[in-house]
Amino acid sequence: MGKDFGNTTPEFATSTPTPLTGAGASTRLRMAPSPNFLYCHHPERWQIMNGEVLPVLHKLNRDPGVSNVSPKNGGDMSPAIGTKVKNGWTIIPHDVIPGGYVKKYDGAYGAVHLTIWETPRQMGNRAYDPKVDSEGYQAFLRDLVKRGIISPPPEHVLEILVDRATAIVERAAPFTATEAGKKVYDKAVSDLHAVEVACGFRPAPKPKAKPRKRKRVAKAPPKVEETDG
Repeated sequence: MGKDFGNTTPEFATSTPTPLTGAGASTRLRMAPSPNFLYCHHPERWQIMNGEVLPVLHKLNRDPGVSNVSPKNGGDMSPAIGTKVKNGWTIIPHDVIPGGYVKKYDGAYGAVHLTIWETPRQMGNRAYDPKVDSEGYQAFLRDLVKRGIISPPPEHVLEILVDRATAIVERAAPFTATEAGKKVYDKAVSDLHAVEVACGFRPAPKPKAKPRKRKRVAKAPPKVEETDG
């Protein structure tokens, strides 16, 4: 069921805001305030991300009075967690990775909670959408499955993903004459192959071998013909 994420949990109650760095560091982050949260996953929610079948995570916000989060003690998460688990969700605790996956920033309008893969961007008093480390987040999702924290997708979910990927390939096939259309088609084929590998329909691609460095062979010095003096 996961651990108790009520008001006494240090990662919720006593987290220290992370200071901004770079442009705009001298001012508070001018983003809309956002509550702390827990990631959770339902066994039916999967996606194809850059050629991999990976889980889709949902944010369970610590928002008092919303989604079964108790208004008491500043937002007790226990009732919300219990409801999620009862409905088949897996709760992903913060300490699933060292340091947790949430960072708290000191915002101009209240605390701002972002994932560790999101870096705030601000120029003067204007904030922009955070820069996202997509590769890092994808590695996190992959690790959750590899470590067994999230169970592999059930067979019927994979079948649905195969059907969706096949349909996208078929829709993209007539437009491969253009460079943009070819790019869409190639990605669709890659996604389809990823699901087929997950289903066991085709073997996993072997890692590409690194090209061997060719040894440089020293050339023999030119032969000097002797002549009679």
